Amino acid sequence: MTGETDELLLEYTAAGNESAFEQIVRRYHVKVIHLIYCYLNHRWEAEEVAQDVFFKVWKNASQFKGKSKFSTWLYRIAVNTCLNHKRSKKAESNTLDSTSNPEDFPDNPGFAETNEGNPQQLMEKKEREDIVRQSLRLLPEKQRMALILSRFAGYSYAEIAELMNVSIAAVESLLFRAKQNIARFLIPLKEKGEL
Repeated sequence: MTGETDELLLEYTAAGNESAFEQIVRRYHVKVIHLIYCYLNHRWEAEEVAQDVFFKVWKNASQFKGKSKFSTWLYRIAVNTCLNHKRSKKAESNTLDSTSNPEDFPDNPGFAETNEGNPQQLMEKKEREDIVRQSLRLLPEKQRMALILSRFAGYSYAEIAELMNVSIAAVESLLFRAKQNIARFLIPLKEKGEL
């Protein structure tokens, strides 16, 4: 069953074939967790939300109409689940979660670790990456998601628009504002010489 298309595996999944569903999970689990982790910045939370995403795939497999690629449909579920998770978490605590441990998930995209360079350079690089992560956390939800999809997942504006269910113009606006906000967050650090 490993050579089947995603769409055929989903069709089998809709009919209750668990091995087809397991194949889908094997193909996309890491990518889905990376996307979610970039947004939430917590490994355990990313794993929990990814389980929810794949549960929704299992539950809604028969609703896939083939109007888009399977991966687009899957990532749209992941994006919506992330946004809803963040909203419900915010409603529960009504505070910004400031606990973040980048070491939880060292192989996340966009922040690849490297063993090259001297220890001082590696430490400075890690500090800069931590600052960028903190800046991402401060962005409004939709700006953060658009930036992650663009910069770290490599999606085009059209693909982001489809995944987020917004217009291309809205994606352009979200990314423009996200970049402005990140720059605004980083200016004080540049002035202090920390960047």
